[in-house]
Amino acid sequence: MPELDLRLDRARLDQVRHGATIVASSPAVLRIAGPGALTCLQGLLTNDLEKPGDNSLVYGALLTPKGMIVVDAWVLLIEILR
Repeated sequence: MPELDLRLDRARLDQVRHGATIVASSPAVLRIAGPGALTCLQGLLTNDLEKPGDNSLVYGALLTPKGMIVVDAWVLLIEILR
């Protein structure tokens, strides 16, 4: 997977830290990694992420903590998440 440049300039970073919302004109790609990544995503997505296994592409909706749908999403499971 190619590396993505997710750096923000200082002004944009300050906006994000103080509650502004960034709306991209193209789809966003986020990489979530670390020991709790799968558990974190499992609680945010409507579909099961553990059963499909590595190198699976899972479709679902991202939820708020109260269970409201925010947006639909695709999640690519790679071995880094496990």
